Amino acid sequence: MKYSDSKYSKRTRPNSQIKPEPSVGPKTPNSQNPTGSERRLTNQSCYAPTRAYLWPGLLALAIFAASGAQQLATPDLGFQFSKDKLGHFLVFGLLATAILRTPKLRDLRQRSLLMAALIASLYGGFDEVRQSFTPGRSVELADTLADTLGAWVAVLVYARWHSYRRLLEWRPRGGRKATQT
Repeated sequence: MKYSDSKYSKRTRPNSQIKPEPSVGPKTPNSQNPTGSERRLTNQSCYAPTRAYLWPGLLALAIFAASGAQQLATPDLGFQFSKDKLGHFLVFGLLATAILRTPKLRDLRQRSLLMAALIASLYGGFDEVRQSFTPGRSVELADTLADTLGAWVAVLVYARWHSYRRLLEWRPRGGRKATQT
């Protein structure tokens, strides 16, 4: 075999004679039998974004269901403080953190922080308006303020406190193993 007949002969030809190769499927050495890391990468790319949006959605659904109840049971924490306001602060802080951990807002830029806190705060306001239609429940501006404050504090703590963020992002060594197909 001559050097000009080999697959390396494209380097010696002028640019006008080079024909681009058609792109079919993923660029793997053996696309029929991907390696374990390639298989994990494709599994994660299919399900990880969906799972990231699932948690904020489920939490919002739980808030929606709880705010529609006529009477809510609250635990006795043993100190004088409005348990309702503390609950609003913590739950909407958790919602803002879950929203911030979605792939679109994960970059922790100022715009992302603002969007996560704003979405959680607006949902808190929507929740208070919705409660006005539930018998036995009332709308309180203090609840909306607790929702907003909880969302802002959670977003700022998540963005600025690296060890807290690392704790939330922790995964066991080795990760989840892909199943053989």
